Amino acid sequence: PDTLIVIIDDNSGLTLNKEAGLGFVDEPQKMIDRLRGIFDERTRNYSLSSSGDGTVTRHVFIKAPKRVKYGSVAKVVDAVKMSGAEPIALQVDHLN
Repeated sequence: PDTLIVIIDDNSGLTLNKEAGLGFVDEPQKMIDRLRGIFDERTRNYSLSSSGDGTVTRHVFIKAPKRVKYGSVAKVVDAVKMSGAEPIALQVDHLN
């Protein structure tokens, strides 16, 4: 339940886990707002805290196919940072 994955699709659309329609690479505000909402809820509840000491999990993975341009991934990393996520990690499909 703590795992958050922002997925960039072939059309530059953004999905958070299985929640599609959260904007685009060049218009990520919906995704930023959704992540902030999740982090705010986690702060209020502490129920999703993985450390048990009240620290709220804000770790976000960004996943994109290799064919997505580096610049698009960098824009999404910046947007995810704006949401308050930390740390941020990248996942790449089909490395071989």
